[in-house]
Amino acid sequence: MSEATDASIPSGSPPDAPTAPPSHPDTENAGVRDILAIADEVLLLERKHVPEKTEMDEALEWHEVIELQAFSERRAWIEEKIKLLEQLPPIEVFVGLDAVRASATEVPGLPTREQLQGWMVEHDRIEKETEVFDSGELKKLKKFTKAAAQRNLSPADTDLIEITLTTIYSLDKLLHLLRDRYDNLNLLSVRLTWEERRIGAWNDRRQLLDDLHDFLGSRARWSPSVYESLEADDPNPGEYIPKRRGSMVSMTSVASETSLASIPGYSRGARYKLAESLSQEAARFASRTSSLRHTKIAGAGKALDKLIDDSRKPVPDELLDEQDKLENEGITEMEDVGKFVMQMVLQWKKADEFYVETLKDKSDAQTLLEEIEVAKLNHPTARQDSSFMSRASALSKRLLLRGNPSFSPLFPKPEHHHFPEQSACTDVIVDQLSSEAASALHQVKKAEACAREYHASLEAVKNVETTCKAAADLSTKFLSLIDRMENGIPTSSGDGTPPNLSTEDCLDSTHHSVFLSLFPSVLQELQQANDESGPLLSKARVALLHLNFPGVDAQFKSDSAAAVDALEATCAAAAKAKDLVSTRIFTLTQVRKVWSAMDRLFHETDDARGEIVDAMSRQMWRQQVRHDAPPTPESPAATLPVVCTSPTHVTEQLAQLQVQLIQNVSIPLSTLTPSLSPALSEYLARSSSALEAFLNATNDTARFWEVVQQQATMMGTVRDEVHSFQILIEDLKVRYDKGAQDIFAGSLDVDAIAETELTLAGELTSAKSTIQFFLDELPRRIPFVGEAKIAGLVERGPPKRRISLPGSFSLETIQQAAQPSLPFDPIALDKGVRTDANTYSMMLSGAIKALESRADYFQLAKKAHAVDVVLTTLTERLSHGSDAVSSIHSALAQGEERLSSDRLSELVSNLEDAVKTHSASIERALSPVREALQSLRSTSGVSETSARDAVVLTRQKAVENAESQFSSWKNTAASLKQQLADARKAELHRVAEETRLREEQERLEAEAEALRAREQAAAAEAARLAELEQARIEREKADAEERERRERERAEAEERERLERIAREKAEEGERERRARQEEEERMRRLQAEADERAQREKAEAEERAQRAQAEAEERARREQADAEERARRAKEEAKERERREKAEAEERARREAEEKARREAEEKAR
Repeated sequence: MSEATDASIPSGSPPDAPTAPPSHPDTENAGVRDILAIADEVLLLERKHVPEKTEMDEALEWHEVIELQAFSERRAWIEEKIKLLEQLPPIEVFVGLDAVRASATEVPGLPTREQLQGWMVEHDRIEKETEVFDSGELKKLKKFTKAAAQRNLSPADTDLIEITLTTIYSLDKLLHLLRDRYDNLNLLSVRLTWEERRIGAWNDRRQLLDDLHDFLGSRARWSPSVYESLEADDPNPGEYIPKRRGSMVSMTSVASETSLASIPGYSRGARYKLAESLSQEAARFASRTSSLRHTKIAGAGKALDKLIDDSRKPVPDELLDEQDKLENEGITEMEDVGKFVMQMVLQWKKADEFYVETLKDKSDAQTLLEEIEVAKLNHPTARQDSSFMSRASALSKRLLLRGNPSFSPLFPKPEHHHFPEQSACTDVIVDQLSSEAASALHQVKKAEACAREYHASLEAVKNVETTCKAAADLSTKFLSLIDRMENGIPTSSGDGTPPNLSTEDCLDSTHHSVFLSLFPSVLQELQQANDESGPLLSKARVALLHLNFPGVDAQFKSDSAAAVDALEATCAAAAKAKDLVSTRIFTLTQVRKVWSAMDRLFHETDDARGEIVDAMSRQMWRQQVRHDAPPTPESPAATLPVVCTSPTHVTEQLAQLQVQLIQNVSIPLSTLTPSLSPALSEYLARSSSALEAFLNATNDTARFWEVVQQQATMMGTVRDEVHSFQILIEDLKVRYDKGAQDIFAGSLDVDAIAETELTLAGELTSAKSTIQFFLDELPRRIPFVGEAKIAGLVERGPPKRRISLPGSFSLETIQQAAQPSLPFDPIALDKGVRTDANTYSMMLSGAIKALESRADYFQLAKKAHAVDVVLTTLTERLSHGSDAVSSIHSALAQGEERLSSDRLSELVSNLEDAVKTHSASIERALSPVREALQSLRSTSGVSETSARDAVVLTRQKAVENAESQFSSWKNTAASLKQQLADARKAELHRVAEETRLREEQERLEAEAEALRAREQAAAAEAARLAELEQARIEREKADAEERERRERERAEAEERERLERIAREKAEEGERERRARQEEEERMRRLQAEADERAQREKAEAEERAQRAQAEAEERARREQADAEERARRAKEEAKERERREKAEAEERARREAEEKARREAEEKAR
């Protein structure tokens, strides 16, 4: 028994045998190897110590013996299964390479899918029976062998362990055979999958090409015979082909059209259905081509890639070449098949459209030719001519635009190497379409020639119509000219009657104005009509001779001749009427010259009077301020132009007008009186007398203008002096405001402030005395116009200026203008002057009061400056106190090394001293600030309460902020003191903890030293045993690594394929499974690493606790320091924000006050 044991020990497992079946994890394989190693070690120890055994040998427990015997009894079953597996026929994965090389659809020697399924069922049954050896039993065996290694065994126990080890070796061999067969079955399944997809792809490709040949040969290629097999979809199949009227011109055309219209295949609906069915079938072919590429060929490629990844042997080149051949012929060569089929359908549609449209145009040309021949038998009409020409032109344009398909780049001409006969078929189609297009073009040209002949006959008729119409129009024109010269010119605006010298109405330029203005044009029209009548009569006679073709209406010829004769009669009658009007027009012209001179003199006099009135209106004093002004200021009035004349100049101009009245009116009127009617002569004499009275009244108005001018000049001088006083007051206001601003800004010292105050006070006194003297002298300086009125002038409101319109001059106009009047009331003018003088006095008094208010504001600025000075001292002391506390806080928070308890005590003492010193200094500086602020609050005399409140509130808020900072500083010092106390307490605790950790470390080092000594002894003993098994362990390790690598690759490939399938179905489920798998792997790694890290963790935990305590103390101190700094920063930012907000509010109030002040001043000026 011992010899068998010795023989089994060095043999071990076969080098190429796997150590784990596919149904057990790697941890169980490791357990089997551990049992074998421990068992070998136990047997070696037993053989070595057999002679030395005594009664002290230990025996296995009875239950351990029972379990080992029960396991060893299964050895016969294991060997039976091994023999069964070894007798099974081998599985050949790469058979039938010759058939694959020939791309055959059947591979001899390759098992079917059903045979493979049977083998898999048998293998699963054996593997399931092997699963009775579960991991629990192997763990128990491992535990037994480890226990046996720690004690002396009896011979019986040694034999039992030997039998158990032999059984384990047999089990390992059985698992190896099962695993090899399982791998081969999987490879065969992948090979069968590749063969199925390969054969299916070849079959689909052949079927697709056969169907394409059938489709192209039967339906896809266009021909004229296709319309014979179509069924009509429309109840009127020839609807788009015009019906032809009865004619004897061309029986051939009638037969041709009847034949075309009777073919049901030309129905648009039937052709559309056929084209759509072809497009759908072409789309199905393209879909089949794409499906072949992306399903079976791509699936075969994936199966071959999996076969390459899973196979331990290299995949034969025949399989790789076959896959390349399949992809080349099934993907690359078939890539353009779908596009080719779609181009064929497009060619069919283009040919169908071209052919049917060409037949339609040919039929339309035949119809047009017949209609023109029929129309030539009747009188030509423009409607038919336009219709014939447009239809012929449209047919010609359609044919030219359609072009010849043999030269058109838009006509599809598809080609493909699988269908070489398509080029010849395309040429045949192009020839047929070109022939039909040439025939249609010939027919259209015949129709165009006939349409041009009809157009020539229509042009002759039109020429006669045009000539006769011109003759009738010219006759009408002669009759109209005669009527206008004898009866006047009718018009809606103006007088178109002939001249009438019996009343004064003829003096009006509007009377007979239309007739006089249009009479030259009437003469011109008459001459033009005479010039036109000669050539027109000759042209009309010639045009009547060209109506020599059949079909022209006889009534049309007679009417045309009558129109020519009427023109000759009216031309002679028009020449007698033009000499009857000239005599009366000359007499009317002489009378109107005298009336025009009177009109000119009247308007010049009226213009002179208007200049006087306008000059008085511009130069008279206008009231500057009105007490009834609206709440908002009115827009400034436009500046009046400067007066460029004078009273003397106007008087001289009126004298010249008197002379012109005698020369141009009185003398010519005395000459024309004998030749005029009594009514017209009396009317002209009265008008001359009224014009002379108007000149005398205008002279009186010019003398009054000179008096008004003197008063306006004096009021202008007073106004300028008031403005200069206002400028002086505004300058003093600005200087007072600037002085106050300089005081607030701190740019003036005490001496400068006193000097500025003295200078401004002196100038204020001087301005007040000067203005008072001006106000006292003002009433005696201004003259008034109430006593300077000219006798005979009527006092009334300013009259409206008369607007001189052409033809508005009359005797009533002169009499109305001669009435004397003034443009304004002198009493009202003097009242306005008095009102403005009083207003100027009130404005200057108010300005003096506003200037005194600025002086009071200057005094307020002096007291505010005193508050700012003492507040600056308080702010500096607060800053020193904050710096002292901050330095202590920095020493606590920014130290690189940990502070000792003595150093912390020193910082506490320094903090108490700093608080005591600076607190007293700040309280001493706070008292003067409060006193100065109280003095500022008690200031009175400033009229603008808002300005005073802005100054006082700003200083009051600054004092409150300083008191708040002082309170915050005391709180910060108290908080820092508490932090120092906490830091000292934490430091004492840290020192005690370090002492405890150091003692614990020394104890752990002693224990580790003892543990290393025991491990060295065990290692020496294990090294001796390891030398005997080194070769076997190395071989097993190499085999295990190779098996693990293959298993890992296979598992990764299977997992990748499974994940891809699951991702296509549901990506979210795959993601959850991946995370779960990763978590399981991570958990296994953590469990495996726990045993190795436990000892180090216990040591690291102590160090971590110490470090954590230290880090927590440092973090707490850092957080407290950061909190303090953040609070200080926030306090500073809040103070800055308050100052900025207060400054903005003060500026806004100042702006509003300035606007309010400007508005009040504007209102005062307006008043």
